[in-house]
Amino acid sequence: GGDREGEEVTPDQIAWVRHKSRPAAEAVVRNLHSARGMPYALGPLTTERGGTYILCGAGPSLTAALPHLAGLQERGAIICTVNTALRAVAAVVEPDVVLTRETVDVSSHLAHRAKLRVLDLAASPKVWAAAMAQGPCAWFVQGSNQFAEVSNALGVRPLFGGTAAMTALVALVAEWGASHIVLAGCDLALAD
Repeated sequence: GGDREGEEVTPDQIAWVRHKSRPAAEAVVRNLHSARGMPYALGPLTTERGGTYILCGAGPSLTAALPHLAGLQERGAIICTVNTALRAVAAVVEPDVVLTRETVDVSSHLAHRAKLRVLDLAASPKVWAAAMAQGPCAWFVQGSNQFAEVSNALGVRPLFGGTAAMTALVALVAEWGASHIVLAGCDLALAD
């Protein structure tokens, strides 16, 4: 109702148009078509380096960590988020995984090398298109109230990693069976 001339717009329709979840819900619907041909991200990451994951954030300490990433990558998988961390990390090593959750178009940030891109089902469809053009991708449904029915309907386990990309990375590598997690550029992280 309300889409055709002369039809009355209901209060529910007005609320939906104004609701903060609308962009994410629309992205989920658009991205579902692409997700059909991709693996679900909560399966284990295949790596010869065992269960060590080096998670790179965009904090100031990343600069000091950059010269050590190649040596760290010999012992574990380098994983970062789509932000300035990806640009800095990709200049030194090819990240094993890049995670994106952005609901805005940051597709230009995906031009950097990576072996796998992990996409939030609610991320921008433009980001999904750019990521798929770059190479292998996997996807996940975020573990939140607004997406509980989506994960139930799809028959997938949601990723409970909060709303930030870095906390989602920690949750993801825990799902992948991490034995060790090294944080680089995560300046507000606790030491132990």
